[in-house]
Amino acid sequence: MKNIIANTWKIFKRNKEVFYLITIQPVMIFLLMSFLLPYTKTYNIAVINHSHTEQGIRIENALENLEGVKQIEVAKEAITEKLIGGNIELAVVIDENASAEIISLGDSEIETAVDLCIRAAYSDEAADVSVNAVPKKGLPLSN
Repeated sequence: MKNIIANTWKIFKRNKEVFYLITIQPVMIFLLMSFLLPYTKTYNIAVINHSHTEQGIRIENALENLEGVKQIEVAKEAITEKLIGGNIELAVVIDENASAEIISLGDSEIETAVDLCIRAAYSDEAADVSVNAVPKKGLPLSN
């Protein structure tokens, strides 16, 4: 065991790059990848708008502006095929009376964000709502 430690120490003293390659470089690569990889996922959803009212258009625009979501045009009859095939994560069907229905195969990661976006579009303050926003709260200062 002493020989292993002594030989390793000699390698570190002889070649300064070994310490860099063994310790610092993997840490730098790990930090770089941890920042780059989480932002690469995009979800494909289908939005079928049968309502051409202001409310239906508002829902469609809210889903279009949702970050990490790409809208794909799909016929209503082909929704199940695309869901089973994995081409889309979920589908949103907007009826004539501007009520939205989410169709998915189960618990999708994006389903809660889409549901929140649809609910926000129903309200009057749809332009001020952000999916990942945290409301500012002040701390009461009392002595």
